[in-house]
Amino acid sequence: PMYWWSNISVDETVNTRVLVPASDSFLTFYNADHYVVDKATIPTFGGMDVSYPAHIATSRDFFYKIPPQEKKWIAAVEKDGLGLLHCSTKKLIGRKLFLWGHNAGGKNWDDWLSVDGMPKIEIQAGLAHTQLEHIPMEGNTTWEWTEAYTALQGDPAVMHGDYAKAIATVDAYMVDRVGNPDELQFPNGKVLSSEIVFKGSDWGNLEEQIRGAKISDYFAFPALEAEDTAPWKELLDGKFSVPAITDVPKSYTVDDALLKKLMGLTEQSWYSLLHIGVILYAKGDLAGAQKAWEDSLAKEPSPWAYRNIAMLYKNEYGDIATAKELILKAFAMLNNNPTLCKEVAQVLLAANNNEQWLDIYATLSADLQDLGRLRLYKAIALINLDRLEEAAEIINDKFFMSDIKEGELSVSSYWFRLYRGLYAKEMGVTYDPTDKAFTAAADKKYPLPRKQDFRMQ
Repeated sequence: PMYWWSNISVDETVNTRVLVPASDSFLTFYNADHYVVDKATIPTFGGMDVSYPAHIATSRDFFYKIPPQEKKWIAAVEKDGLGLLHCSTKKLIGRKLFLWGHNAGGKNWDDWLSVDGMPKIEIQAGLAHTQLEHIPMEGNTTWEWTEAYTALQGDPAVMHGDYAKAIATVDAYMVDRVGNPDELQFPNGKVLSSEIVFKGSDWGNLEEQIRGAKISDYFAFPALEAEDTAPWKELLDGKFSVPAITDVPKSYTVDDALLKKLMGLTEQSWYSLLHIGVILYAKGDLAGAQKAWEDSLAKEPSPWAYRNIAMLYKNEYGDIATAKELILKAFAMLNNNPTLCKEVAQVLLAANNNEQWLDIYATLSADLQDLGRLRLYKAIALINLDRLEEAAEIINDKFFMSDIKEGELSVSSYWFRLYRGLYAKEMGVTYDPTDKAFTAAADKKYPLPRKQDFRMQ
């Protein structure tokens, strides 16, 4: 399954207009716990001109359906007729606009990921029509395309006038400035000269060593000194060094050839069995993964194998009690790893062992206690225990959690639960989440701060 999208960030003003040679699109928008996929006409949909992102209130993805015969391009143009134009050969059939919208949550995300007061939108180009798809790619196949990025300059009256005329004008401008994108290609299909301007990761070189052949006629993958690939290059020589039990594994892989190498080691270690389990789990072999991790523990107990089996019981089997037992064994061996601490909290909260999580939190280092995610988990435990005043010392207008994820509503959800509960205490009533008049009054007294609002819907 192949996936590719080129992602271009551009400034958004009240006059930014996105132009693309399409009259229809797939449209996705966000609800609290799911996406909704619809379709939309371009440029007018729902009574508004949606070629102007500033017209749209909430976060949206427009996946434009460019007809097969049309050239593949997208542009963002400003009030003065200046903008950015991206075009490609026909292999990149997809074009997309993403916007954060102008509700509080979307604006907060926009500021969070860029600079306050400088909103951005994204125009993109991909192999498929939408980002909900992957394209099957046969083995021993090469797919190639060429992309061009250039400035766009046009008559403002045309760029912001009739949509079809604007499209035709940009199309002609592109051909004049870049050439017909359908014909963009390397001379004679080959690179005539090249220069390495940046060396990426060492994984391409590892793949070439696995294959014993070059990956590409066009691109070089020089060998680099890299911690993440060093164990796997050693494995190609039939060795797999065993680190200290508490050392964080440098990297993981799901490569079939490396799995075969691991399985063929003369002597298995706890570390090789750990990685065999990870690869088998990635391939959907739960029983094989569990056996490999249990064999790893039999060789030598490690926090990593305990943790992996704990997550297997939590996420795959729904057995929180066993997950708790195992994750605590992992934590007993490694109590200073932020990610493991987060997972300990998740398991204990899922098991409704709030007091136990608070006791563990109190033993953590000051650096770990300062992490926003762990502070949130402390606040959740306090809320569950009806210790609302203590929770409000954490979840307030100053709360900050650096690893919040797109679409995550944890902060706002617990804000409402916390402060509606506090309001009920103040009023001497029982909190009833179905009482709309009550929740409206509580939210009026304790409004969700803009900086804590990450709702995209």
